Amino acid sequence: MARWLAIHPASTAEDDEADDAADRADVPPDFFESNGIEPPQPINAHSDHEAWIAPEIWQDNAHIVRVFGAMQTQWRIGFSGPTGLDYAALPMVVRMMRVPLDCRDDIFMGVRVMESATLGVWADKRRQEDAKRST
Repeated sequence: MARWLAIHPASTAEDDEADDAADRADVPPDFFESNGIEPPQPINAHSDHEAWIAPEIWQDNAHIVRVFGAMQTQWRIGFSGPTGLDYAALPMVVRMMRVPLDCRDDIFMGVRVMESATLGVWADKRRQEDAKRST
């Protein structure tokens, strides 16, 4: 999968076109190197220093994952933490990500699913932390 979550603010239209081309299912194994694109790399983001490897993203979900990643600065925050994404920003993000018009309904529903799952994980983490503090 192309740099599906590696969203760079300084990217150019050529970079975006290369990313879109890499998202197609018929991409040859040497696509990244032959187009000067850095292949996806494991990210060492856990406190236990185990490398995190990006999960395989189905082609049908590639735009959803990229848009969700681009929306990460759009969380609304309440007294107990994030409450959901600011959907007012979604149309602009979708346009900037050059999502085809016929995919936009699916994008909205997919982002909502990812948002709900993320909020659930964060809520579980808060409950675990609260339980630790109360013992």
